[in-house]
Amino acid sequence: MRRLHQIRQILLLTVRQQMRNRVGFFFSLVFPLLLLFAWSAGQTGSGPVASVPVGLVDRDGGPVAQMIRTGLEESGHFRVVSGEEAELIRRLDDGSVRAVLVLPPGLSGQVTGGAGPGEVVLRWDPTSSASVATKGALEAALQVLDVAHREPLLTVRARPLDATASLGFFDLAMPSALVWMLLNASILTTGPQIAYQCRAGTLRHMFSTPLRMGSWLAGTVLGLQLLACVQLLVLWGVGIAYLGAQAPRNLPGTVVVLVLSSAAGLGIGLIIATFAPSVQAANPLAVIVSTGLGFLGQGVVASPLPEPLHALMLASPSFRMARALQQVMMKGQPLAAVLPDLAVLALTAALGLTLAALRLRRTVVDAT
Repeated sequence: MRRLHQIRQILLLTVRQQMRNRVGFFFSLVFPLLLLFAWSAGQTGSGPVASVPVGLVDRDGGPVAQMIRTGLEESGHFRVVSGEEAELIRRLDDGSVRAVLVLPPGLSGQVTGGAGPGEVVLRWDPTSSASVATKGALEAALQVLDVAHREPLLTVRARPLDATASLGFFDLAMPSALVWMLLNASILTTGPQIAYQCRAGTLRHMFSTPLRMGSWLAGTVLGLQLLACVQLLVLWGVGIAYLGAQAPRNLPGTVVVLVLSSAAGLGIGLIIATFAPSVQAANPLAVIVSTGLGFLGQGVVASPLPEPLHALMLASPSFRMARALQQVMMKGQPLAAVLPDLAVLALTAALGLTLAALRLRRTVVDAT
């Protein structure tokens, strides 16, 4: 009973500290909402990208289909991946390819017979900035395949993934904004705050009482997770009331992803707090880490990253947060569809919290 009371007190203390920190409150709740409007005004993604994987479903097999394949391969911007539509759509959904071009049967006969421009179907994923940019690049590439520039050979009918067909721009931007909120609360605010408490002797005084390390850590984690739920409610409340956003399609799964994401972010924030040499060093370090993870989590990515940075992005916890939220919150996928992402988040949380607890025990608890 005493431990539960301690956890409850630390939870309430954590929430109060977050709310009283005006700078942290602004960046954790207000600033990401303002970014939604900026992203809406600056949404882009039509430039060509080097060597991106593009799926090609060739149901025609004629000369026009071969011309399209050759033109894409020789452009140097695309790596053509052939296959069946269902398999390529699955790969589009998980990010292995960035768009899928479907060439219908009879395309060559229609084009060469003078029956008008043939129609091809371009499947893309509006939840991925890389797919958005690839869509624009493919449309531009197809429009210049007729070197004579007489009349267009093809018209493109773009179809987003079925699970995203009813989503608007603000729906698509919500996961990235939520990741920004989580990172700002758990790293940008909590990291320097706990670093100050360590150096100022606040934690040493707290641990000189019957308060145990486990109770403090549990209360801090639960406090940040409660704040994460508040962030979700604020974000979606504003989105639904003013921006025409839709409610999460898998709310229980969204909460699970949110809880793990908050714990992972707190693990990183506590690493900064406990291992930074001083409070003065913890502040800029928290800004750099939070901003970098936000970038890698597609928070501000308006076009695809170079391949080395893309590989780094795939390994970052913030990308796993954004991807899991996209799949579960926006597409309504079950948690089983994002198990690798959840595993990365759980591992990050466990590693960060364990290392921070060991460091605190050595530098604070044992020093009391």
